[in-house]
Amino acid sequence: MRQQKESSVIFKRVESVEVVKLENRKRIRELCPDGYVYDLTMEDNHNFLANGILSHNCSAFPKPSKRTKLLKEIVGNKYLILMTGTFTPESYSQVFHQFWISNFTPFVESNFYKWAKNYVQVRQRQFAHGRVNDYSHADIKKIDHIISPYVLTFTQEEAKFSSNISEHIHTVKIDPRIHRLINKLEKDLVLENKKGDVILADTPVKLRQKIHQLCSGTIIIEGGEIRVLDVSKCDYINKNFSKEKKAIFYKFKAEKKAILDNIDNTTTDLDEFNNSDKNIALQIVSGREGISLKNADCIIMYNIDDSNVSYIQSKDRMTTIDREENNVHWLFSDYGMEKEIYKVVTQKKAKFNNYFFKIWQQNRKYKKELLTGQNQKGGIQLNLLKQI
Repeated sequence: MRQQKESSVIFKRVESVEVVKLENRKRIRELCPDGYVYDLTMEDNHNFLANGILSHNCSAFPKPSKRTKLLKEIVGNKYLILMTGTFTPESYSQVFHQFWISNFTPFVESNFYKWAKNYVQVRQRQFAHGRVNDYSHADIKKIDHIISPYVLTFTQEEAKFSSNISEHIHTVKIDPRIHRLINKLEKDLVLENKKGDVILADTPVKLRQKIHQLCSGTIIIEGGEIRVLDVSKCDYINKNFSKEKKAIFYKFKAEKKAILDNIDNTTTDLDEFNNSDKNIALQIVSGREGISLKNADCIIMYNIDDSNVSYIQSKDRMTTIDREENNVHWLFSDYGMEKEIYKVVTQKKAKFNNYFFKIWQQNRKYKKELLTGQNQKGGIQLNLLKQI
């Protein structure tokens, strides 16, 4: 360990990394004798430097981040105008700290926890390590009654934004071998090839994530290595969008490799994209806000994220006051669950979770039984939208 002069940053080298497969229960017990797996974080601001990159892991509530505390010191008794395009992208509980940075906040509570007693229906969520409080269910009407005198809303229509977003859904046929992999993974929860590559889906969350990856022809195996198994979506883009300057959004990092290796003239640098004829590949969550893709002819969604926030923000990246038409193209595999995710996330504040994933699985099973004549009871297909 060393500490640089005139710096509070302390560096410690990682001497080794050991990947332990979940089936090696003996080794896991040796490493974690108390039964817990720990997530490292940094106190207060939840930031740490990783090979020169600032990694950030925090949320707007229940505790204020270091940046929020700094803003409170800067603002204090000053008059303040806050401008945002996404006031509460995840939960209305995010309202508290946006006003808390000013000494003129309309809320009398001194911290979030006291505020939550009056404005939040606190629930509990179950995780592997135990139950934790969920503060995301805020009382919107009650909060709006307090903050409405201090909030001005301005829609795109009121701002003379006449830009229309046209969404186009494309069904892409993927390699039938991907179909078989998905079926086998659902059945066995683990896949292993002759090279020793292992795909493990021993929890509902991992099964959903692995199938979601396979739907676009990629996978990350145990140990973190990337495998590109099918490039049908890349071929579809090359065939149908060869003349357009494209912004391509991907979800999983293996998809980034597929795009860069198979779609020519594509960069990941925004400046290079803006100052050349190149296309750009962006990860959905990191590219959905704070950037403009006005120079793109169209947006292509190589995959789809499981939240309404990503859906709303990513498809709006080309919008400008002078642009009348935005074309967003969604590429959904013929055997995948992307269309069902789309049905869910297009609903306000909705998120595709394990509950909806199970419904998707049940619907697939139902369709298979109808095709094979195994369904003798005339079961009713579940409607995802009615479950939201």
